Amino acid sequence: MTATAISFPTYDNTPLEELAEKLHTDYYKLISILSTQIKERCEYLRAREMPQSSYTYLSHCDDLTNEVKKYLDYRFDVLTDYVKELANKSATGHDCGNCSGKCDVHHSAKLFEFLGTIQDVKEILKRIRTTVVLRYRITHTELEVVYNEITLLDNILHELFLIEEASLLPKIKLAQKTINVVS
Repeated sequence: MTATAISFPTYDNTPLEELAEKLHTDYYKLISILSTQIKERCEYLRAREMPQSSYTYLSHCDDLTNEVKKYLDYRFDVLTDYVKELANKSATGHDCGNCSGKCDVHHSAKLFEFLGTIQDVKEILKRIRTTVVLRYRITHTELEVVYNEITLLDNILHELFLIEEASLLPKIKLAQKTINVVS
């Protein structure tokens, strides 16, 4: 089943700007809190005596929390403003085809970066899954908590990526089409 075959009625029937806000409320805040919690727990565990393999796993978890921070920063700092700008241009009847050719919005770059941030997080999640499954056995109780939190974060991110790819991205592309974005 592909992301486009999955329906998220709550998100599918929501206007672009409202959808972006809903994702912020329903997902981005939760992911930020969980990611911060994982980072703090990893810092605490690194100060403890553990096998080298545990430190390697914690290092991968750190990579993930850093990448998730970049992902969220992009959503908070760039994408939110871009969605508002698209909604405003669409509402005011803007036509990019009439622009002088010196568009400073960089529509294509926004989509490229949007997809890139998702891919970067997916790559680290894949590395963590492989590391845990193939190489390490979780033996410390505190490390089990990190493992469980990473699993929860993985599940939340996976669901969010499906929603972004199936609902948010098509709405952004439709808004771009509405204002005749020229790539």
